[in-house]
Amino acid sequence: MTSGPDSLPEDITEVTLTRIVLLCLTPPALVVLGNLVNIVNSFVLGITTFDYSPLEAAHDVVITVLSLAAAWTVHRRRFSPRILIRVGLAYCVFAALWFSATECLVVGSYHSDPIRLGMSYFSFTMVWVVFFPAIVPMRSAAAVTTIVLAASTAPLMRWGAESLGWVQFSEGSVVFVTIAMIFSVIMGVAVSNVVYQLGRSVTEAREMGSYRLEKNLGSGGMGEVWSASHR
Repeated sequence: MTSGPDSLPEDITEVTLTRIVLLCLTPPALVVLGNLVNIVNSFVLGITTFDYSPLEAAHDVVITVLSLAAAWTVHRRRFSPRILIRVGLAYCVFAALWFSATECLVVGSYHSDPIRLGMSYFSFTMVWVVFFPAIVPMRSAAAVTTIVLAASTAPLMRWGAESLGWVQFSEGSVVFVTIAMIFSVIMGVAVSNVVYQLGRSVTEAREMGSYRLEKNLGSGGMGEVWSASHR
């Protein structure tokens, strides 16, 4: 994303990669937080709300390992920014799949009816498909593909889990989540387009003749020094 007519400036690309690293660390942080809450409920408050089976444990280990691997890969910057951003987009879809699977496990394992009811009509994937494109600028084609794939994980996972008899969601909740996910896709694509166009506006503002200003190297009383690339 640092060359070509549709690229973003180097400093914006660097910020984007840093954001991807932080987003990759979000699911592991949620895993730790969720386990801490369960420990407090079980051993401090004496409330058992969740059956933590080997399947849930493996589920958490997989997302933690892959998230840390993705974060490390992007952080090291050993590959081109274009490849690293694609890693981030692939991770967006994988994380959405994890959120969707987690919701199925939660509904199947929690003993609390309010929690089961709430998780039946709500999906974290709705938030993820809007939040991710707001943080990571994407071209229109990449945005639509990534957001649609990510959003489809929730309804597909729920339909599949119910069809196989693994989980029973509240009546009508799967249809509700499917409709809500369609609106989330529309919002996600719109947000992505706005964020990317803002980045493109910055790029156009930095163009000077046949050169493009890439990165601010410093400033002083006489002006600013920038690195530039020939277009």
